Amino acid sequence: MKMTVTPLELTTRHEFRIARGGRKNWEHLVVRLEHDGLVGLGEVAATAYYGENAATAAAALETWRPLLPADPWDAEGFERRAHAVLAGNYAAWNALDTALWDLRGQLAGVPLWKLWGLDREAMPVSSFTLGLADWETMERKLAEATRYPVLKIKVGGADDVSVLTRIRERTAQRIRVDANAGWSRAQALALLRGAALVRRPPAAGSGWVDLALLSYPALLLVVMSASKHQGGICFLLPAFPFVMLWVGRVWDDARRAFGRVGLAVCLLLLASGATETLARHPHHLMFVNAWVGGPINGPRYLVHRLDWGQDKRRLGEWLRAHDVSRVYYARYGGRPAQ
Repeated sequence: MKMTVTPLELTTRHEFRIARGGRKNWEHLVVRLEHDGLVGLGEVAATAYYGENAATAAAALETWRPLLPADPWDAEGFERRAHAVLAGNYAAWNALDTALWDLRGQLAGVPLWKLWGLDREAMPVSSFTLGLADWETMERKLAEATRYPVLKIKVGGADDVSVLTRIRERTAQRIRVDANAGWSRAQALALLRGAALVRRPPAAGSGWVDLALLSYPALLLVVMSASKHQGGICFLLPAFPFVMLWVGRVWDDARRAFGRVGLAVCLLLLASGATETLARHPHHLMFVNAWVGGPINGPRYLVHRLDWGQDKRRLGEWLRAHDVSRVYYARYGGRPAQ
């Protein structure tokens, strides 16, 4: 097996900047392995953060050169011998290992996913990375990256949440963030809480679901508000199931956005609502919540049909207990009281 290592100097279209710095010029290496007329390729992309560069990678590859296997399928044996001589140097090893697997796939006549027995449809989608940049440059990058389903946004700048918000407004692509050790633990917790609302794209077709669920309540509210005949809250009750279904649909988004605090607040509101509802039992159709002052202020908001007859039995009990012998009944529609 013959190995050739060739320098590869790259200049990127945009400066690739992360929290630790940035640049446009890169020194990579291409590893070429030849065996039985086939060629396997790998690329070294060393980074100083891990104590590596093109020179250290080239030296590591030279150290492993005498140990190259005569049989490309001797994967574990070669790895064990190579690491016994020189461990670490992961950028160099990644390139060499990639070239070897390239050769094995060609020898087997199948792509690597099939050689490894993977489900091609279930494999995770990789991301396209956008480095830190001013917004004008970021807009150009976004326009150039529309064909990639997942974007990894480098953060660690002065206004990360604002940038992520503007990116989310611009695209529905999935977003991942990478601070490259640019955040402390406290900063990460605070900033991720702020970014939570923008880090999850809307599900496909969710806008149509929202429209379907909310259009009827909205139409009913507009029609009832514009009508000269104000029938009270009871005529809005048919809209409530649609609103409740919509709240259920967005529950997961709210939970992700506000975390445990949001969950605690939601549970507190649910408990409060259940408590004041049960306290009015069995007068549920007469229920007026505490936001408007409770049942005492109910007549200000409910015009008629306050109870729909559900308390006639209790009304009779009250009349008898208070020795009321005569009751005047005012019928709806403006007719005289009887």
